[in-house]
Amino acid sequence: RAPLDTALQYGTHKLSWRKLDSRVRHAATGLRAAMVRPGDRIGVLSPNHPACIEALFAAALTGTTAVLVNWWLPEEEITDILRAGRVKVLFVASELAEMLERIRPELEDLDSVVVIGHPGGDPHSTDDYELWLELHETGESMYESAQFHPSVDDPILHIQEADGEQLALSHRTLQLAVAAEPPAVGDSKVVSE
Repeated sequence: RAPLDTALQYGTHKLSWRKLDSRVRHAATGLRAAMVRPGDRIGVLSPNHPACIEALFAAALTGTTAVLVNWWLPEEEITDILRAGRVKVLFVASELAEMLERIRPELEDLDSVVVIGHPGGDPHSTDDYELWLELHETGESMYESAQFHPSVDDPILHIQEADGEQLALSHRTLQLAVAAEPPAVGDSKVVSE
């Protein structure tokens, strides 16, 4: 409808709807290349970052479930959540990569790690997530093969708290939650096409 309008703003960085869609498609293709299949789980261990949103939408496109992990939790609890979630691909902030290296031997299901941001905060270092997206820059035919057409009841988001409490949202419940809250003045929201 307005592909050049701002869809996402992170600090001074802005993404248009068109650019966000392109990045989500690349991430979805990357998940398929990592042999993630419908029903599998991916994880996000990061403070707020555009990659978190992109991973969530890519999970929805590929039929996987995104496990969002509260990065403030103690290391042992993060380990338990990732292990119990049977996460196959993990998007992790560069500032948490050292902790992940310590716990990785305990995560038997973890096949791939994609680091978000510049290691050590060095702006001249390589951002693995951006390179990963570029690597999976493909044509529409590759994206179509990565696309999944979910049932409205397939899980899209899984959040597990340290106390064992769990929240799982399906496509239907996420859509209903979005529809229930009217947007603020100046905000926009797409509930369905």
